[in-house]
Amino acid sequence: MAASDYFGVNQTKALNPTSDNVIPRGQYGGRVRVIRDYWTSVAVTGGAVEVEMGTLPAGATLLDINVNCEASLGDTSSTITIKKYDGTTATSLTAALDAAAGFANEQITVKSTRGKLTGEHTIRAVFSAHDILVGEILEWEIYYTTD
Repeated sequence: MAASDYFGVNQTKALNPTSDNVIPRGQYGGRVRVIRDYWTSVAVTGGAVEVEMGTLPAGATLLDINVNCEASLGDTSSTITIKKYDGTTATSLTAALDAAAGFANEQITVKSTRGKLTGEHTIRAVFSAHDILVGEILEWEIYYTTD
């Protein structure tokens, strides 16, 4: 096998370790943690609905969130946005997606958090729904690392 021309930053450090370039376990050779859960919808007429999906500890690095939703969860004007909250500020991790079209077995990709979370954060699915049907399933997996 031919030698590589380039290496990632952490791979370079791993190949040439020194006391000055120690890689945090959450970035190289660490453990990926997952929060798996689901929510069965209740009937809602008008107004937004927020579903808390999980809490990430301070220092965590958010890697990805997979969300699956049944196609009939919301009416034709419903959208879903994945957000993180630090207790006072909400930051959207996705654009508003059409919940009425459904996205069963599709992955919603979150915006990279690039670095560690400075405090505890909750992850929420926010529906700007006009009507939500009862008994529909929203399920998710949140992947993150900690040192």
